[in-house]
Formats: sequence, C-alpha cells, structure tokens
Amino acid sequence: MGDFSDMRDVDRFMRCENGRKRLAEIQAAFVGKTIAKVDFTNDVDSVLVTMSFDSGESLELFLPELMLDALRETFQADIQEEYWRDYPERRPNQEKGTENDGEDES
Repeated sequence: MGDFSDMRDVDRFMRCENGRKRLAEIQAAFVGKTIAKVDFTNDVDSVLVTMSFDSGESLELFLPELMLDALRETFQADIQEEYWRDYPERRPNQEKGTENDGEDES
C-alpha cells in the first residue's frame, strides 16, 4: 500500500494538464460506447480483461481483484484443486499423507 506522498502524487497527476488530458482520453474510450465482447487472457500475474466495442475499438483492463495475489487469497482452495487435477499423483493420500503434502508448484 502507498503512503500519503503517493496519494499526493496521484492528486498532482489528476490536476496537471497532461494528467487531465490522459484521463479525458480514457473517459472518451468508455462514454457512449457499447461493449460487444469481453475476453479474458492469462497475463502471467493477472487475468487481462479485453473489452471490444461495437465500433471495433478495444480496451485492455487490469482489475485488482484479478491480480494473482488476490486470486490466490480469494480462490486458494479452487486453485489447489485445479493443481491436483493437473498433477493427480501429487495429491496427498488422505489416510497416510505423502512427502508432497502442502507443496506448491514450482
């Protein structure tokens, strides 16, 4: 998390001329557009969201909730279950356990 000086720099960006221009460009990318399609792509440390508009334009978004750390925190059990589907031989034996209990994929 950032500190107060980070917050102040964000404020400065939002009030400077070039910052306001950039935010206006981003705003224009959304206002009045109709989303025709939304795609999701593995972007190594996050899920990348690509919105395609009726006009043919597209926009890529990174959402904090789709960053890998957030996914691991929220969906830990689901991710672990999918890991075991990829590597069934590594699933711990419920009766006696294995040397691989609790290991993460490297």
